[in-house]
Amino acid sequence: MGKETGKETIKVVSRASKLARVQTENVLARLKGFVASGQAAAAQDASKNRAERLAKRFRAGIETSHLCVKTTADIHVKQSFQQLADSGTVGFFTKEVDEALLAGRADFAVHSLKDLPAELPKGLKLLAVTKRESYHDLLLTCKPYTLEDLLARGKPVVLGSSSLRRSVFLKKKYPSLQARELRGNIETRLKKLQNKEVDALVLAESGLQRLQCNFEERSLLAKRIALDVLLPAPGQGALAIVGLLHPISQSQDSSAKNKNEAARLKDIRHLLVLALNDEYSRLCCHAERMFM
Repeated sequence: MGKETGKETIKVVSRASKLARVQTENVLARLKGFVASGQAAAAQDASKNRAERLAKRFRAGIETSHLCVKTTADIHVKQSFQQLADSGTVGFFTKEVDEALLAGRADFAVHSLKDLPAELPKGLKLLAVTKRESYHDLLLTCKPYTLEDLLARGKPVVLGSSSLRRSVFLKKKYPSLQARELRGNIETRLKKLQNKEVDALVLAESGLQRLQCNFEERSLLAKRIALDVLLPAPGQGALAIVGLLHPISQSQDSSAKNKNEAARLKDIRHLLVLALNDEYSRLCCHAERMFM
């Protein structure tokens, strides 16, 4: 709790990429807005005592702390994803974030849901799924040419993608495409397209929307890829709020401090669900992840 303001401090961790920072700040803004509007105090809950406790704890508002960490994918940017997979690495985009959470450096983590492995690390739990934005993938080319225009020239067309899954689907539709793995953040990949290092690029529409990417300024054409050509990744377009399975260590320590921390984290976890979880999105994404 902030010593001077009396506000509850909530710590969050995410990747250090620009997109991850933007996504996390959006989540924190929604959380602050939820508390400021008085919804936390008025929230309907099966437990009257818990609703009253929420109202009391967050009456003064909240302060937030955002920890950014580099993940395996960020650190080993010169290695292909296949090389990382061959080394036994799991959770290229999430491992270090989850380790920070397990170490107690944050109360919860924000991930792109599509980046989560099929099974979360031991000790972690998916607390909430935000309202899903676009789940579509976009095919980007430099004006004035569409992918069909490029293919019609009869010359090799190089498709850039950070996803083997996307490349396989698109090569099935367009067998003459030459797939090339592109590493780096979204801005890096867009520049490679603009610099003609690749002829076409595939990116998730939701990420580009969150970064407010202006295709007109970049002289790019963007076309949604039909679902019968490319199925989006499970959970694409939604954000995952991940927390500890057990709010505190399962030690024998039953001190008042330990009990207070347990109550604090229990309230924070409940607040996150009330403020951020979209049940329809959670159910849809859960169904999709069952096929992973």
